[in-house]
Amino acid sequence: EQAEKVAAAALQALQQRLDSSAEGFQQRLTELQEQLSSLQNQVDELEGRLLDAATELEMKDEALQGARDTQRRLNALEPQLQQLEAALAQAQARAASLAAALSEAQEQADQEVAAAEAEAARK
Repeated sequence: EQAEKVAAAALQALQQRLDSSAEGFQQRLTELQEQLSSLQNQVDELEGRLLDAATELEMKDEALQGARDTQRRLNALEPQLQQLEAALAQAQARAASLAAALSEAQEQADQEVAAAEAEAARK
């Protein structure tokens, strides 16, 4: 009978320790679940920020590609621009030459008119 009491007391003490340990484990499990939930929220927030950054990077990449395409088109037009500038310089030189010829012709015409008027005045 004494052995049964000792065994029952030992069993009860063991049960209390197990209950206490189980309660401690349950409390620790709850804490870990809360930490996990907090970490998951942080991960979700970081994923959102990463997605925003990726979208912004994609838009900037598209803008940069557009700028590169524009630069290529401008570079392709450069020879035509140089040809047009050369043609403009030639046209300006020709216009100056024609203006000089016109001025010379006007001066000659003025001299001929003056000579004709002088001839008419003598007659």
